[in-house]
Amino acid sequence: MGDQAVRVDVARTAKLEALGWTILRFWNDDVIRDIDNVCQHIVIVAGLVGAEVPELATEEFAS
Repeated sequence: MGDQAVRVDVARTAKLEALGWTILRFWNDDVIRDIDNVCQHIVIVAGLVGAEVPELATEEFAS
């Protein structure tokens, strides 16, 4: 990522955070190879630990 892209990203992040958003970033490889931990991190940050989680999609619906 070049210097200009980094500056744009920092500015965009600051603007979104000023509006009350929480920014989470994950490496593509983590999403592909370790989605369970990515999801766990999102749940923790969202404050949903212990919340009721819907049943996982069956193979019929997942494909």
